[in-house]
Amino acid sequence: MNITGAELVVQSLTQHHIDMVFGLVGNQISPILVHLEYSGIRYIGTRHEQAAIHMADGYSQVKRTSAVAMVSGGPGFTNSITGIVKAFFANTPLVVIIGSVVNSQRNKGALQDMDQLGMIRNYTKWSATVFEPSRIPEMLHQAFYKANSGKKGPVVLEIPIDVLKREIDVSSLSGIIGKCDVNCDVNASVASLTCIEDFVRQLDLAERPVILLGDETYYAKCEMMLEELLSFLNIPVFTIAKARGIVSDSDHDSCCGNGRILEAGPQTEIISQADLVVNIGVSSDYQMDFFGEPLFHREQRYINISEYIDDLPFLEFEKSTVWKVNVHAFLSALRVYLRDNQLKLEKAEWLAKARTEIDLFFDQLDKTVHPSEDVNPVHFLNTLQNKIMPDTILVLDGSNAMFWAGLLLRANTPGQIIIASDGTHGPMGPGLPLALGAKLAAPGREVLLYTGDGSFGFNMAELDTSIAYRIPVTVIVHNDRSWGLCKTTQEILYQSVCGVELSDVRYDRITEAFGGEGVLVERDVDVEDAINGMVFPTPVTRCLDVRMITTSYSPGLAKFNTFLEAMK
Repeated sequence: MNITGAELVVQSLTQHHIDMVFGLVGNQISPILVHLEYSGIRYIGTRHEQAAIHMADGYSQVKRTSAVAMVSGGPGFTNSITGIVKAFFANTPLVVIIGSVVNSQRNKGALQDMDQLGMIRNYTKWSATVFEPSRIPEMLHQAFYKANSGKKGPVVLEIPIDVLKREIDVSSLSGIIGKCDVNCDVNASVASLTCIEDFVRQLDLAERPVILLGDETYYAKCEMMLEELLSFLNIPVFTIAKARGIVSDSDHDSCCGNGRILEAGPQTEIISQADLVVNIGVSSDYQMDFFGEPLFHREQRYINISEYIDDLPFLEFEKSTVWKVNVHAFLSALRVYLRDNQLKLEKAEWLAKARTEIDLFFDQLDKTVHPSEDVNPVHFLNTLQNKIMPDTILVLDGSNAMFWAGLLLRANTPGQIIIASDGTHGPMGPGLPLALGAKLAAPGREVLLYTGDGSFGFNMAELDTSIAYRIPVTVIVHNDRSWGLCKTTQEILYQSVCGVELSDVRYDRITEAFGGEGVLVERDVDVEDAINGMVFPTPVTRCLDVRMITTSYSPGLAKFNTFLEAMK
């Protein structure tokens, strides 16, 4: 029996338990798409290739496993680059299949002939071209393995159209068409007893310890273990980026909420007072102020636990302990040690002080809410928090909008908060496709996108995808009619502004034009009625166009501008 390369792609995806593929139709991938229709794999077609990658990203983050996107070559591929690079720096495991020209036409001036892998190789975990259909199963197997093993990230597999169309005899295949555990972990190094004993000793000696939980704890699925473990540790715990919600902000006494320094919330004061900082799976980058002085300082001690030692902070500080170990293995060993030895490390007075700092910060923030015509973001987000379902997935996009929402919205379940600009690439605009991908990954949960008006414009056409494929999400546009971050940066650094104002656009009406529902919220006094009018579950994508005070700048915006000001 003969089989085409395209059929082998679909067969391999099925055997790797892929049930959904994101993409944008093009000639070079059409041989695959026509076979997807009969495979049981659902295809979601976007309006832009960048959005296809972002949608797969959102799906992957919620599922905590690989997602697949495919785009045609040439401009289809170049349109997707931002999404791939974003996934690389955010460590999201994606398998991206790209088309290309017929092999015999390479380097002859063929339409869309270009060195695609040369453009993206440095920003993937692995990239390769398949030159023979018989190698498709083998190389897709490698792709899933490499995307998920070790530090996660995207891989790109280029398959020329002639390879997809060519038929081969099934009996000639080597038998590599096997199943791959897409959650494979080849670096599950175990924490030694000496390591655990030293950790407990340092934690016991500390007067003001804090624990920071990062992305590794999320992908390692540590939430159940942490629930039991923290019953032995009465210590302030902060969750960061993908780890938000892995310990509930609302239901666990030890959890002090968002630990990402970028939001400039109460975490900055508490962390600066700590005498021991325990960093579990958190990378050192600008989102954490590079773990540098003055917030983090040489009077503190540090324990750093990660599989990926190159990402660890504090290596320049003398009082730093580094353990290269799988975070799940470490936390499991620690839990067993504390339970078997009936140990409980109590830092009740320090935890109470941290709680007081948090309450004081938000009390002071509430006092900034004054009667106004336009909507105050503190008032709006506090009201929203009281309305939404406890497990609503929150996608945060923009700059000022993202900082406000990251500061004020709580996370109570793992994977509940998706930061559109996560990682060091930091693009604005992925929010809507990320939200749609998240909804497809968790159809039983509400998904809410909180986005700036500038960011929303990048992928606004995906409202059509939402309606066409019946993927209902709630979109809240933090509409301050400006590129908020750039506006404040220019005001602070240059005492003048240019190119930062946006038109007075009715995003509610744009949503209605695509077939969704729209609500305009113009006045602060209308906030309660607008939010209480939201019906759950969301029947169709809806947009609340919220006219915010144009000068209501978040603490995170001020913090980020301080960072930019230091760039000299």
